[in-house]
Amino acid sequence: MSWQLVHLTDVVASAWRNGGGVTRELLAWPNPMDWLWRISVAEVCSDSIFSCFEGVQRSLAILDGAGVRLGFAHARFALTQTSAPLSFDGAATPYCELIDGHVRDLNLMVRTQASLVGTMHRIKERHEIALAAGSTIAVYANTQTARVQLGDHEWVIPCATLAWQTLTFNTTIKMVAKDAIILNIRVTKPTNREEFYDRFI
Repeated sequence: MSWQLVHLTDVVASAWRNGGGVTRELLAWPNPMDWLWRISVAEVCSDSIFSCFEGVQRSLAILDGAGVRLGFAHARFALTQTSAPLSFDGAATPYCELIDGHVRDLNLMVRTQASLVGTMHRIKERHEIALAAGSTIAVYANTQTARVQLGDHEWVIPCATLAWQTLTFNTTIKMVAKDAIILNIRVTKPTNREEFYDRFI
């Protein structure tokens, strides 16, 4: 039972086609060319319209900067470093307006047609969650280290680092962190979980 680590500083940034920012892809599973879920950090440098991702559930959390305002067809949301992450349909193309200068955000994309669902929670103190076998758990420690306990084992995740693993058993994760995001990607059809993971593991 061990974590795989991806340090933000080790990932090369890819510039957006519209010039509005850059993205660092931390993890794309099972591979970057044909992913079922993807975790990335983006630096947003200017106001712009989000790209359309049909059949994808998106989740977004602000890591650094004053934040953004997202304008959807029938709703408007302001996201800051203290806001809960926002989950929305990737087919939506909201207008993203910077509140006061550049921001950095954490993104989770999950393909819904693969019978997957992803959740994202901001951790400011302590957090505990029960996890099912087959779930992939990921923790991004932002500006400070995060302590994570699974069973009798405890790990310290460095800042600006994503730690992740896919669980083979039911368990509970306990976290102590002042600035971290926890992500959980799980199969929504338990009867197909074993067959689904056998295709890629």
